[in-house]
Amino acid sequence: MWCRKSCQVRNLSSAVCRVVPRPAPAATAILGGRFLSLGGKIKPTGLLAGLFLVASTLTAQEAEQRRLVVRSLGFEGNEAIDDYTLRISIATSQSGMFARPGVLHVMTLGLLGEKRYLNETEFRRDVLRILLLYRRSGFLEARVDTLVRRSPDAVHIGFVITEGEPVRVRSLAITGAEGIVSDGDLRRDLPLRVGDPFDRLRFLASADSVQGI
Repeated sequence: MWCRKSCQVRNLSSAVCRVVPRPAPAATAILGGRFLSLGGKIKPTGLLAGLFLVASTLTAQEAEQRRLVVRSLGFEGNEAIDDYTLRISIATSQSGMFARPGVLHVMTLGLLGEKRYLNETEFRRDVLRILLLYRRSGFLEARVDTLVRRSPDAVHIGFVITEGEPVRVRSLAITGAEGIVSDGDLRRDLPLRVGDPFDRLRFLASADSVQGI
């Protein structure tokens, strides 16, 4: 037992001393997988602490291995909106062309080989993002399906789009600009025209053009 002495001098010829047990030092680490700090006392844990550490490490490694790399991402059925616009409108993105380990990955210093991992939540939201983009562009009946091909460490994603018929502009009336600019010249410069799908952004841009006269 660890001890310390406490002495009190009563006179020049005698002193009263007592031995007080010293508290055990608090352990701050697992020693050899057999001792664990608990309330300032060292208690044996046998192999349980070591097994707990191993299990935690394996769980973290398995979680890392379950992350799927997005190897390919494509769109089918889209005609009104191009692939580039769709790609920058969603969160899921494709890994670089040299993302696989190899000589080319080393030669490019990883600049062309950045890995992109699948986020299941954002992937589901991407379907809604594409739908909102189409509806904003006048395609209120658009539908979006997904094709997903998984492997142990990678995933290939495809968005299958059914655009449907858009809502089109039947007529466009401009008032208040008489005597300032001809109706024909004004209509020719507007982003939104009769017969076009009713795109909300083009509609707002057309309104700004008229107000700027």
